[in-house]
Amino acid sequence: MAISQDHHVSLNDVFSGNFAYLISPLIMLLPTMVAYTLMWYCLFLQGLIKVFGNTLRGKVLSVLLTSFVYAIYHFASINEIHSFAGMIEEILITFTISVVIDAYVLRCKA
Repeated sequence: MAISQDHHVSLNDVFSGNFAYLISPLIMLLPTMVAYTLMWYCLFLQGLIKVFGNTLRGKVLSVLLTSFVYAIYHFASINEIHSFAGMIEEILITFTISVVIDAYVLRCKA
């Protein structure tokens, strides 16, 4: 079932058991999610580790800088937030998620 821009979806339709509304955006966004994950956590993080050094201090700085840049970049792509509190909340949530993913990547690499 294709969803067009002119078709308005109610919450009743979304939660009616028809998973087309939930699955179709994931299928379209999957290549983008994979590309961003590879870019931020494999290329950007590893590049910063080379810049700051492969020490514990260098890795911590790399994780914090990668997470900060990713949080700001992620926030810049969202246009629905119109309050300062919403902006800070979105940046902190994304920053925290990014720190967890960075730590996981570094732990798996070790």
